[in-house]
Amino acid sequence: MASEVDKGFDKVLSTWGRLIIRALKREVQEDDSIASRDLLQSIGFDPIREGDNQIAIRMAEHWKFVDKGRKPGKRPPMQPIQEWIARKGIPLKGRGAKKNQARTLAFFIARKIGREGTRPTNFVEHALTQKFKNDMKRSISKHLGKNIKLAITT
Repeated sequence: MASEVDKGFDKVLSTWGRLIIRALKREVQEDDSIASRDLLQSIGFDPIREGDNQIAIRMAEHWKFVDKGRKPGKRPPMQPIQEWIARKGIPLKGRGAKKNQARTLAFFIARKIGREGTRPTNFVEHALTQKFKNDMKRSISKHLGKNIKLAITT
């Protein structure tokens, strides 16, 4: 059975988890990084297991490319780009089946990304500023009554 201290600590971690999620979502929206809303909708945190003293932030797999960008070089896979074209409802004009047009457009987009890369947004760094991390560390330390080490890994 969890002690009152553990329950209180879980509550503090849950509060900070929600604050982290809010900050990340705000930055994704402010950086105009919303291509399909998949990333925005995927941002969340895993429930805290009693006594674990950790939270894990969840995001769609492509968050790293949005955050850090993509260097020129290899082309990205075309399938996610084709799915994005379909979700966005991008009007396709010209002759041929829509599927072929979408595949052609995806090819050109992938080729451009392969040639030029994509710009980083650094939304994680912008969301989790040093002040934010210091405030979180101070809040958790105050609750525990001792200094803590804060480790944020990506």
